[in-house]
Amino acid sequence: MSEQNELEPPSEEFLRAFVHSASPAITCELCGRINYDLSGTDMDPGELDGLNKKQKAEPDKYFGQDNRIDWGTIDGKQFAADCPCNKVREFENWIWHHRQEIGSYLKARLTLEVTQTTRQLAELP
Repeated sequence: MSEQNELEPPSEEFLRAFVHSASPAITCELCGRINYDLSGTDMDPGELDGLNKKQKAEPDKYFGQDNRIDWGTIDGKQFAADCPCNKVREFENWIWHHRQEIGSYLKARLTLEVTQTTRQLAELP
């Protein structure tokens, strides 16, 4: 697996916008790595031992962390917020680099939505 560690981690603002849950273990679908909570909290009996054994056998595929795994969804894929792949940062960078275009699109789209809603309200009895 190629690492993206040369990029800064995603910003707190980005994570607040896109992270919506936490779990004891999650597959980062951006890289395929299983991120899991080393405390074993909320895991089935034997699950933590199994993950630790798998991590020893495949250290690039399993990543233990000292807390529950914060995760969200972007581009239809779930991602682990602190996954070593850091591929979610590429999404943040893309959004930031295209912020003018995205802002223009949002303004145009919202204007259209307001116009259509206003028309629909006027048509109500």
